[in-house]
Amino acid sequence: MLEKMADIFHVPLTYLQPDHSLFIERAAEAYGKKGKIEAQHLAFELTELFASGELTPQDMDGIMYEMHKAYFKYREQKREKERIMNL
Repeated sequence: MLEKMADIFHVPLTYLQPDHSLFIERAAEAYGKKGKIEAQHLAFELTELFASGELTPQDMDGIMYEMHKAYFKYREQKREKERIMNL
């Protein structure tokens, strides 16, 4: 049902679904209402960007590469902070 509606209105399925992703829940817990809204916006924008068909495979790979770099940088910073806290 929702898939047909998404096709009719030319929106991604995630736009019509109640969003209960762990990413958005954690953003809400950590940063409140503003964090939740920003996480929802980011998820929607990335979905639209990839679904638009306007990106080349190389562009999509580049976006994913940058996202992975940011993720692993955060993980390393978190590990270092935890290591310092446990000294």
